[in-house]
Amino acid sequence: MLAKQGWRFIQNPNSLVCRLFKAIYFPTTSFWNAEIGLSPSYAWRSILHGRDVLCSGIRRHVGDGCTTNIWTDPWLQGENLSQYYRPHVQLVSDLFHHQGYWNLDLLRELFPIDVVNKIRALPLSLNSYADRWIWGADKHGLFTVKFAYHVARSLTLNEDSDGPNPSASLWNGIWTAQVPSKVKICAWKACANILPTRSRLSERGIDIDTHCPLCEEEVESPLHALRDCSVASEALSIAQFAPLSVVTQQSSVHEWLLSQVSHLSKRSFSALLMLIWAIWRNRNSMVWDALSKPAVEFVPLTLGWWEEFRIVHATPTKLPRSHSQKWKKPGLGFIKLNVDASFHQASGTAGLGGVFRDSNGSFLGGFF
Repeated sequence: MLAKQGWRFIQNPNSLVCRLFKAIYFPTTSFWNAEIGLSPSYAWRSILHGRDVLCSGIRRHVGDGCTTNIWTDPWLQGENLSQYYRPHVQLVSDLFHHQGYWNLDLLRELFPIDVVNKIRALPLSLNSYADRWIWGADKHGLFTVKFAYHVARSLTLNEDSDGPNPSASLWNGIWTAQVPSKVKICAWKACANILPTRSRLSERGIDIDTHCPLCEEEVESPLHALRDCSVASEALSIAQFAPLSVVTQQSSVHEWLLSQVSHLSKRSFSALLMLIWAIWRNRNSMVWDALSKPAVEFVPLTLGWWEEFRIVHATPTKLPRSHSQKWKKPGLGFIKLNVDASFHQASGTAGLGGVFRDSNGSFLGGFF
């Protein structure tokens, strides 16, 4: 959606919104060259973030070539033409003959033959129309949020592929844990540093006492609330997780849980996430209702509830399929007799029957 707002800027530069932002943030330059400025609004920062996605998917469609810069605008897909810069030509229209055809002599002078061939392959219209921006991912050149999402996703994956991503194991451990969804969300918020502890609220400009509401000794950071507070530390010790002395080198919940997911089993890591959620829930009860349970009380309750959750959501064991018995033909020259009998206890009656078949499976006779 942020990239879409940037798309509107370049498609409708005379719109009221675009003129307003231009007057404030880039009065003397273009949207592409605009900087964030000294005191940007949240909206402007967001639009510039979306501009990065636009730059990766947008192209310049050449019409008359009068407004497309040869060296800086993305008009030739897959090529960075700035490396061939020549000051005596600037616009794509400078590469045309007066008749509207490519000046092949000039092209060969400026670019290597493979680039020349790509330029010659561009369709030119005899009806001169203005250059325009198009979205390269769409065959009609139209911007869609769907295609922009795919571009943004590919950029993220490319950044992650530059090297190993240690956080991937943590996110995978959280989202595949055998815990309720609300527990996963709580853990995700803590790792993303957006859990609304008092220190985080203070950083967001809220005038609030930053001391921990439980121990009242330290500033309540996310790590303090979930691990270092005396109540949280006691809860983790009761559940026999690593003592505090082993994990004090971590400075955030993200680092702490990253160290835990690497050596805990999936079951133990799920139990740890349950405890983190219970610790945070107990903390909220203290803040909002002035009620706080001791760790020796809420830890067994939490782990017991978690076991019930695991039993209810356990993957049922698949029983092996019973292969139904199939009748087999007798050997050549033999006859097979198959019999069956039943007894009805209430009436005291019984029955017996049989079937004769040859080696071809043909019915020969029977009795009952």
